[in-house]
Amino acid sequence: MITARGLSRLYVDNDGSAVRVLDGLDLFVGPGEFVAIVGPSGSGKSTLLHVLGGLDVHYRGEVIVDGVTLGGLSDAALARFRNQHVGFVFQSFHLIPNLSAAENVMLPAFFGGGTPGGKERRRAEEVLERVGLGRKRDRAPTQLSGGERQRVAIGRALFCRPKVLFCDEPTGNLDAATGQEIIDIFRGLNQDGLTVLTVTHEERMSAAAARVLRLCEGRLVEEGASR
Repeated sequence: MITARGLSRLYVDNDGSAVRVLDGLDLFVGPGEFVAIVGPSGSGKSTLLHVLGGLDVHYRGEVIVDGVTLGGLSDAALARFRNQHVGFVFQSFHLIPNLSAAENVMLPAFFGGGTPGGKERRRAEEVLERVGLGRKRDRAPTQLSGGERQRVAIGRALFCRPKVLFCDEPTGNLDAATGQEIIDIFRGLNQDGLTVLTVTHEERMSAAAARVLRLCEGRLVEEGASR
């Protein structure tokens, strides 16, 4: 489902020196896997996720996700890839405050080339039911708790029925109990067949994954199964 070969990513530091965040990294994630990538803040976890998700194109190497080779794709083709193949869940929820929960979930439909209507509304309600927010579909983000806002963000990521879910510190803004509720949602989605790749520095999140990899000096080291 996800393949990266020889992946490298450089940044230029403030003094003009090159910093190699990813250094010839290789990664394979099979269909239906739940994989966590761990490491301290600043180790390059988010950079890796952005490259794999088609958000960062300034890399060397090969990336293939759900059968799509990302290298060389135009901006429009990358946008279609992100819309049709993958979903993203971030630490910050990135919800639009003047839209309802259902309208926030429907946002991907606006970027899919059509005009959202009844079909899209029903799909939004369906995914909100899946994440336990069916009764709050008409509430604004300001009327929701942090955990509920993250559920809306998960619903938005699921709207276009992606094959892969990329999660960037998805429990980082949540307390332990609420974070566990979100983790349980990811577990359920994975059990339904969705491939989940999360980057995290939190043990409670990595413990949910079937496989844990540590990002160390720009490469991945297998830490073994956590369950």
